Amino acid sequence: MSQALLDGSITRRHAQVLRDLDNPRSHSDLLAAQDYLVEAGTRCSWQDFVTVCNQWIANADPDGNLPDERTRNRRLTLKRRADGTLSGSFDLDTIGGDAVKNAIEREALRLFRIDADPTHPEARTRNHTQRMADALVNLVTRGAIRKDGTVGAPLIHIVVGQDVLDEAICRKAAADAGVLPIGPDGNPLGDNLNIDPDDPLRRCELVDGTPIHPNQVVALLGVATLRRLVLGADGEILDLGRATRDFPRRLNQAMLAAQRGRCAKDGCDAPPSWLQADHIVPWHPNGHTATSNGQMLCSPGNRAKGDRPNPPPSTPPNPVTVRPRDAHAPRETDARPRPEPRHAEPPGEWSVPSTT
Repeated sequence: MSQALLDGSITRRHAQVLRDLDNPRSHSDLLAAQDYLVEAGTRCSWQDFVTVCNQWIANADPDGNLPDERTRNRRLTLKRRADGTLSGSFDLDTIGGDAVKNAIEREALRLFRIDADPTHPEARTRNHTQRMADALVNLVTRGAIRKDGTVGAPLIHIVVGQDVLDEAICRKAAADAGVLPIGPDGNPLGDNLNIDPDDPLRRCELVDGTPIHPNQVVALLGVATLRRLVLGADGEILDLGRATRDFPRRLNQAMLAAQRGRCAKDGCDAPPSWLQADHIVPWHPNGHTATSNGQMLCSPGNRAKGDRPNPPPSTPPNPVTVRPRDAHAPRETDARPRPEPRHAEPPGEWSVPSTT
């Protein structure tokens, strides 16, 4: 690793991720896999490199102590400056971090939609990082209490294969009893978790593809809401044919899990909360509403496809009136800024979104 860092094959960020994989239980395996992980750093994108490292440590440290270490190492520090402003930093475990990230991103998206509407009384001129900061303040000052007085739970989507979950429960029960773990089929379980991101029955990750340890899933079983996704031989989940045009929520979530929370548009880094279901073959005139004909796209990517036919007569008219204009004249009916191609800002909803 040192040589790769010196010759510029990997950066210091790559090296820090590799150092974080080192612990007393994974040290010997890390030495053997070092060349493979360094090669992943030179050939993969940053997100894919981190995913490879997380998948590796999930298999190299099957006894479950690593998630506990990350939980113990959680921290938050705040520093008040002389002028009264506040700065800080924090480290959270995978589950807690995903809950915080999702909550802030959802609130920031709500603020973006407000800012995109110049008639809204709370609209302000601010960039994405300012909205993220305002979102954090809103969540803290408002708290988790809804208008009706109830308290909402953090929203976390986890995708775990039935086989992985069954084995994790068996391992936990065996550890509590102080005996060797026996699988659901009656055979002893080895040290390897056999997590496979390409096998629907052996996945264990957040909806965006971030690997998590099965023990973390077991710890959430008492408070989580479980939803079963039945997959076909090729991974298809449901097919609604021509009965409906809109993708229902269950198909949205299924395709989001299948794409690991990533936009289908190459190079797009929009977070999962910004994505919407889209027909690959347009529903009008003959596209089917099915996962085999569906993909998750960000709003700008969906509108930019360029395959929109004229809407059928039954389709409600677009409430935004666009007057005929010269091709080179400035657009007077759309003065709001559009998102950057790589989503420096969340997609807004200043026009009626389409599902195809």
